[in-house]
Amino acid sequence: MKKWYRLFVFLLLGVNFLIDIICVYSFHFTFDQEVPAILLGTNSNEAVEFIHTFIPYSLVFIIIVSFLFLGFVYIKLRQLPLCIKDQYCIVLLLFVFLSLLSFAAISNKNFGNVSITKFYTILNATSPPDLKDYAVRPQLLTLSEKKPKNIVMIIGESFSKTHSSLYGYHKNTNPCLKVLQNNGLLYVFNNIQTPALNTVPVFQSLMSTYKPEFKDSINWFECITMQGVLKAAGYYTSWISNQSQKGFHDNVIAKFAYLCDTSVFAGNRFAAMGKKDLDEIIIDSVSKYKNMGDEQHYRFYFIHLMGSHPDFKKRYPLSFDIFKADDYPDKKKEQRTILASYDNSILYNDFVVSKILNLFSEDEAIIFYFSDHALDVFDSRDDYVGHARYNDSKSLIAGSNIPFMVYMTPSFQSDFPNIKNILQSKLDCYYRIDDMIYTIMDVIGVKFEDGNRDNKQSLLNLY
Repeated sequence: MKKWYRLFVFLLLGVNFLIDIICVYSFHFTFDQEVPAILLGTNSNEAVEFIHTFIPYSLVFIIIVSFLFLGFVYIKLRQLPLCIKDQYCIVLLLFVFLSLLSFAAISNKNFGNVSITKFYTILNATSPPDLKDYAVRPQLLTLSEKKPKNIVMIIGESFSKTHSSLYGYHKNTNPCLKVLQNNGLLYVFNNIQTPALNTVPVFQSLMSTYKPEFKDSINWFECITMQGVLKAAGYYTSWISNQSQKGFHDNVIAKFAYLCDTSVFAGNRFAAMGKKDLDEIIIDSVSKYKNMGDEQHYRFYFIHLMGSHPDFKKRYPLSFDIFKADDYPDKKKEQRTILASYDNSILYNDFVVSKILNLFSEDEAIIFYFSDHALDVFDSRDDYVGHARYNDSKSLIAGSNIPFMVYMTPSFQSDFPNIKNILQSKLDCYYRIDDMIYTIMDVIGVKFEDGNRDNKQSLLNLY
């Protein structure tokens, strides 16, 4: 067997082992089909932050020692009087054994298959299609001629309600939004969930009639989109984002953005990866592009924040470095700095969101604000911070339960008292945000002509 081929097999098995140990050691889950989608949706700067945040020095040390040991074994095997086939069988078994051992020793309860099939999964992860190629203009029935002039959907990032003072957290992380709540302008919902634990699958269902339960029975990109409904109802749509426009593969979220009449990415194409791209830059963008499309009487704004995306300490300016590690004396020492930086990011996010709400305070406007998903911030384990994991019930609860609130300006409350009263009565109802398209349809007073909807899917159930 040629030397280059032997080296290729060795490296293939080595990378396989590397992926397994990172998944288990840092994230306590096994590799699945969602991992490549997440990786391909990120960009180089985001990847650097990811490595800095989630790959500890201890794991780097384990990886280096493991590969040195395996290299030593490989060299020694070549010196043995065995045929090449037997040598590689031994190496393969060694990798399998060490991978399984890593599951047993590191994970404590996560045991999974170790195989090179993950490479097939990675290689077959494709870039999302251009949604304009599948866009359809849905046939709608108009149920009310009266509809709001301005609707806004602010989508946050990685905001955990367990760290929001609006939901009883012991740190005052939402002082600005609390004032609006006390003034009867902001309504906070208590039992809202996200359909997925990562941004890409959330947006695939949030922005369309697709649901994760559909799986492969229908392609998500062939479903009716919220943008399609809004345009058919006469709304001028704007997408204003402080998230990345590009990834290693084209960004799924950006595909939905391009369906809007105006799409603006406040930072550069790899936005929000540094201090210069803090979320407050989006305030000027919203102000600048507000009221675009003067010929249109109705406007809908999608505003996508960077929020509390890891690395937390890069999500807020120095002036918002309020909470310190010493403020968490009841927590373990290695948790305190992380908790302080995460809470500071929530506090800064509170400031940014309140500023955006204020831009519409004199308009007739209803604004929905929620996070695409939450995070597991030491909720399931004392040593884990990151995207929640499906294989852990505590982590799943932490990542699925999201903050959700509705801001209604005085003018809107005066013109649409029925919507205000119904929403006020639903603060404790269970709802999942992949049904937002139906709530928006109730707000603008339309339904699908073919009647293909269930009123229970809307927060309002007006019609």
